[in-house]
Amino acid sequence: MGLSALKRTKEIIQEIAAFFKSFADFMDRVSQEAGVDIELFDALVGKDKVRVNAFRTLVLGADKFFLEAILRVERDKFRVGQVL
Repeated sequence: MGLSALKRTKEIIQEIAAFFKSFADFMDRVSQEAGVDIELFDALVGKDKVRVNAFRTLVLGADKFFLEAILRVERDKFRVGQVL
């Protein structure tokens, strides 16, 4: 291999490393946001009554599929539009 090919290989490896670092930073942020959503959910589950606004905040900030599973299990506790 020539010197220019080695330099180009080094550039490619640096770009790949930058991509994976950026992706890891993104996934770390997603993980932190999920932790906040879990804390909010845990705080709401322990209550006998849930305010409509608190429930809407949870719905807007959480994963749709996760909430659908929760709603199936906790159907009686969470009623949209009502304070329980």
